Amino acid sequence: MQFRQLREQTIIETKQKIKQSVGEDTLIIQAATTLETLTTVTNTLIEKLRMWCELYNPEFSHETKDNKTFVDAIANTKTTQKKETMGGKLEEKDITAIQNFAKTIQQISATQQEILKYAETKLKNNCKNILEILETTLTAKLLILAGSLKNLAMMPASTIQLLGAQKALFKHLKEGAKTPKYGILATHPLVEKASAKNKGKTARILASKIAIAAKVYYFKGSFIFDQLKKEIKQKIP
Repeated sequence: MQFRQLREQTIIETKQKIKQSVGEDTLIIQAATTLETLTTVTNTLIEKLRMWCELYNPEFSHETKDNKTFVDAIANTKTTQKKETMGGKLEEKDITAIQNFAKTIQQISATQQEILKYAETKLKNNCKNILEILETTLTAKLLILAGSLKNLAMMPASTIQLLGAQKALFKHLKEGAKTPKYGILATHPLVEKASAKNKGKTARILASKIAIAAKVYYFKGSFIFDQLKKEIKQKIP
């Protein structure tokens, strides 16, 4: 009898912990990973669309470098075939199939934008300080690498600086390769614009401010981005 009661109590507590584990950061990370998947899928589909389009109008595909412009043009008109082209002559049903495929890509892209707006709203409500430093996509990627907002808040700046550089760090430890100076922060505009010798320093400064911003979130502090922004400008060369 006691064993049964203990088992039931354990099940109840486990269910409660599972419920509590689904927080705002869990939803943000799920949205972010979905965006990453959709981006990969969309890029692959656009590549396939270009290959398909080039069967009857290779010139148009080569001239239209911007993917969105290309997809919209194919989806919205059937007159993208020039009178003089190296491509083959396709029947109406073939061109319709290509056009419908382009419309499907448009729908996926629209879904991407909806999820992006959703993630941005979540980030503004839960970690605005970090969002102001990194913008939506980079904040989301950082959370994926950290695993949760709580994990990020507990990390030292040195760890945040190297998030995303795990392979390079492992190579350094195993083979003695150069120590990585930054991970995902390499894609931040300030790091990209920095000179080669200052990229590591810039990433370190950003990581230190992200660490502060994350801790402010976790311990229910206030919006301090103005102060952090000022400090970033003062310290970055």
